Amino acid sequence: MKKTLFAGLAVGLMMTGMTGMAIASVIQMDQGIIDPDSLNYDYGGMGSGRGIGITVENNFHMNTLGIDLGVKNNANTFAYRYEIFSSTDGHSAGSLLSNVIFNVSNGEGWRDVTFNFDFLAGSSYVINFLRVDGQRLDNLGAIYSMEPSAFVDYGQFSLVEGFEGAFPDSSNAIVPHMRMDVSGTGTVPEPATLLLFGTGLAGLVAARRQKKA
Repeated sequence: MKKTLFAGLAVGLMMTGMTGMAIASVIQMDQGIIDPDSLNYDYGGMGSGRGIGITVENNFHMNTLGIDLGVKNNANTFAYRYEIFSSTDGHSAGSLLSNVIFNVSNGEGWRDVTFNFDFLAGSSYVINFLRVDGQRLDNLGAIYSMEPSAFVDYGQFSLVEGFEGAFPDSSNAIVPHMRMDVSGTGTVPEPATLLLFGTGLAGLVAARRQKKA
């Protein structure tokens, strides 16, 4: 009986430990809203850049960063850059921490670029997208939401601000639709606790049946 009970509890504990394993997911920051003005790029683009400010709740690693774009009227190919800045609160940019440069030409849709970066819990950051030469985005724009208050909790981090400009130093209600492919560690305590309880209970039931037999 004791062996069966211990076996059930051991399985439960083993599964509980597995909740700390690495997890991977895509976090898409579109809020389910598209502002209709963001679908019109015929007036030369959406300024020189677009970005977001975030506060991080759990450590995670970003593998790729993407932005939802549209290109009209055979726009020329230009070099663009994703940038990550330090921030005290997600509402203003500090020092540049990392960046990656890539080209965008004709076509619409997500531009996902390999961009490895570790975000630390308790820290804030500003993530920006712009042309390398600082000029307007040409006939290219970012799909965005208009949010007077951009605070949205995505689990690993919270979106707190929208930005515009070549250097993200001015807040804006425009929140570009961006996404990250992320990996990290997480805990899922309640299901694990239930699993531990269930496997332990199963061991007790099995032991009771053996005793009756």
